[in-house]
Amino acid sequence: MPSARDIALWALGRVERDGAFASAALASAFSRDPSLDPRDRGLATELTMGVLRWRGALDAAIAACAPRGIRRLDSSVLSALRIAAYQIAHLDRVPPAAAISAAVDQVRAARGDRMAGFASGVLRALERGEHGALALARDLGLSHPAWLVDVLGRRLPADEVDLALAVNNSPPPTCLRVNVRRATPDAVAELLTEKAPGVSVSHGRHVSTCLRVEGLGDPAANEAHRLGWYSVQDEGAQIVVALCVESVCHKKGVRALDACAGRGGKTAALAEALEPGSAIEAADRSPQKLERLAADFARLGLPPARAIAVDLEVGTAGLVPGYDLILLDAPCSGTGVVRRRPDIRWRRSRADVLRMADVQAVLLQKVAPLLEPGGVLVYSVCSITEEEGPGVVRRAPASLRLVSERTLWPHRDDTDGFFIATLEDSRLH
Repeated sequence: MPSARDIALWALGRVERDGAFASAALASAFSRDPSLDPRDRGLATELTMGVLRWRGALDAAIAACAPRGIRRLDSSVLSALRIAAYQIAHLDRVPPAAAISAAVDQVRAARGDRMAGFASGVLRALERGEHGALALARDLGLSHPAWLVDVLGRRLPADEVDLALAVNNSPPPTCLRVNVRRATPDAVAELLTEKAPGVSVSHGRHVSTCLRVEGLGDPAANEAHRLGWYSVQDEGAQIVVALCVESVCHKKGVRALDACAGRGGKTAALAEALEPGSAIEAADRSPQKLERLAADFARLGLPPARAIAVDLEVGTAGLVPGYDLILLDAPCSGTGVVRRRPDIRWRRSRADVLRMADVQAVLLQKVAPLLEPGGVLVYSVCSITEEEGPGVVRRAPASLRLVSERTLWPHRDDTDGFFIATLEDSRLH
């Protein structure tokens, strides 16, 4: 059976070579070894995510101790060095000697004795702090790409930037959205704490149907999840839906569209929260994602949503105007979820932000005419960039009036980062 360090090495290889997302790579590894000890699963996850969060800083530290730098190193060798460097610099509970020994063995297996000796020398120098290596490995600024540090520097007060970077490098909370059609938050909390000793449950900070849990393991593997009592969803996403529901709370029989539904997490949340008799429709360019949406609605005991496969960048075929509420949770750079998906920070660039902002502006132009006069459009992105948030709203059609806007910050709100704007069709005014 592979060790936690071997699983981390394999998962990081999938991320580097194949462009896989870290969470998917880990899930694949765990599915191949279902009897893996939960502690090893936890350590493998910690090592994989920790390396991705601190990759830039770890590379600077390793390069400082490598006579010829790291640019020509084999990717498997570099990943093994990163795993060991992360343990040395950031995991006090792991003896440095154990981390170094495991990395040397991994390098020897991949590249032979000569490279194993090189790895040993580099890591022992790093452990001793030569060339300022330990300070480099813990440098928050180096743990994010420079362009993203610049984004935070321009959008936040100077005294918050380091805190924002630090929170981005910490594990995110596990949040549940309680399906109020089947259970109450208190009932779910009681069930989870009774059935799973060691589980800690607290109520959400912003949304009444949210629970925050610790020690549950895989929350989607729980019996209460199978029965449709809850879904796994960050509280930031739940805030988006709560603002949607609040905007139409005075209406009966709401006709609502989730315009970029994806797998339907927010669509299902809308269906749970809107008054009975409301009609929910879900649109997405991916028919495969819409199929998953149908399965989730069935699990939750919700009436099926009408699903429309459509590329909104091209047109709105199949969507009938007259919606009271449209949620446009647009595709984005994902800069608000780097805490949850640390590999994103190394996949994105400034150019991606500008490209996505143009896509978002097009989507906003396309869906706005679908509103009923006086209807509400909620625009959201899990991004904290100016261009994808307020910048897109400034490019909204003249028919839309800005009612409110809000940015959620991980370090302030302990949610994923989001920009949310509520806009109203002004044709009645």
